[in-house]
Amino acid sequence: MRQEDGVAGSGSRPISRRLNLLDVIYSETEDGYEKRLATLYKVLPLYDPEKLEAEWEALAKKFGKDKVARAGEWAAIVCEENDPQVMGEILRLLEKYGEEALKHA
Repeated sequence: MRQEDGVAGSGSRPISRRLNLLDVIYSETEDGYEKRLATLYKVLPLYDPEKLEAEWEALAKKFGKDKVARAGEWAAIVCEENDPQVMGEILRLLEKYGEEALKHA
């Protein structure tokens, strides 16, 4: 894993999004927290750490470590910096449209 910034006791957000173990669906709070529905948790499929590392290496080989690191900054905005598919898509978008276009997306 690229970034280990959470453990089970520190809340669900680091585990769910950043480490790709759970997906969390938060209910709307427009009517106040007392009327809010329960948060939904979905367990994501486990992944092979060796395959995951190979995907990271392939991205670094294709785009370069500096570009992968920069794409990680963009992916962190949506808590997806540990997902090589998301990172690959961001890298392709950066190549196609440039960083300035992503700033306005």
